[in-house]
Amino acid sequence: MYLEWMNSKEHVYIYINSTGTARDDGEPVGMESEGFAIYDAMMRMKTEIHTLCIGATAGHACLVLAAGKKRQTLYVPSCQSYDLATTYSFLWDDASIRCCYSCKG
Repeated sequence: MYLEWMNSKEHVYIYINSTGTARDDGEPVGMESEGFAIYDAMMRMKTEIHTLCIGATAGHACLVLAAGKKRQTLYVPSCQSYDLATTYSFLWDDASIRCCYSCKG
């Protein structure tokens, strides 16, 4: 929202590399409400938001990735994205859900 306030005509780019709110062993490293707070902030912005997966997206990171402008969600060839669509499918259209599946270059 700060970037939109500074220059509302510029696009916002969000680079994502996150394994979500828990480590592989199940130990929590964040709260689910943080992912929803980012998503809510993105939905309030009028500026065009582009999202880019540069490593991994899992859990709520996938939610943030899918919240980018339609057709402006990008992956680098070696990224990994894990499906969150079955849990929060009410938030996305079909195109956004499809972007949350594993991709390998």
